[in-house]
Amino acid sequence: MGSVKFEIKDYTGAVSDFDSTLQYDSTIIIAYYNRGNVYFETQKNSEALKDYNKAIKSGYKDFKIFYRRGLVFFRTSKYKKL
Repeated sequence: MGSVKFEIKDYTGAVSDFDSTLQYDSTIIIAYYNRGNVYFETQKNSEALKDYNKAIKSGYKDFKIFYRRGLVFFRTSKYKKL
């Protein structure tokens, strides 16, 4: 349901659904990526970065996550510190 809510821009509902998913089973890595996308869209960059990093550390390797994480770095000028 979180992905559907994300698509219709119900970001609060999407985060709530992804939170529930992760409370039920914290090994559902895609939920971290998807919740990170919600945070990204709502300009919550530090939260997005935490979720993207958690998903990557847990084994999620889709190129989109690295792209999105790079955009967070760009938004926050963290690329200057790398």
